Amino acid sequence: MNVIDAAHKTVHDYPGGAESLAPRLAMNPRVLCSKVNPRISTHRLAIDEADAIIGVTGNPLILQAMAASHGYALVPLDAGKEEGTTLDLVLGESESHGAFAAEVRAALSDGLITENEYKRIGAAAFAVNDATLALLGALRRATGTRHPTTA
Repeated sequence: MNVIDAAHKTVHDYPGGAESLAPRLAMNPRVLCSKVNPRISTHRLAIDEADAIIGVTGNPLILQAMAASHGYALVPLDAGKEEGTTLDLVLGESESHGAFAAEVRAALSDGLITENEYKRIGAAAFAVNDATLALLGALRRATGTRHPTTA
């Protein structure tokens, strides 16, 4: 989905659509509709307006479309499952790297990566991502607070 289509969908999927969203953006509903209409080239959504739409709606679709159009993926910083202490999360993140490396080593051992091996490598890679994001989220939530040290 391109960015303009994502903006259009975000505005019109908001409960009450543009009529409800526009006042929250200090904008006329007709102007908002024109700015997100892919067939109208005379009105365009400014970057700060897109940012405000994302903030009010809580819908990251515009960001996801923009990232995808440039070859990136969007991942929230508080994604992932947080279970245990920060030390548990650090160790779990390290373990996930080891599991990923083991899957790659096993797949490469015969010189041929099968479809099933690739799926296992992909699952292991996503597990690394999840573990890293869980740790990052825990550290974000802990920012600015004092923590006991372990001796």
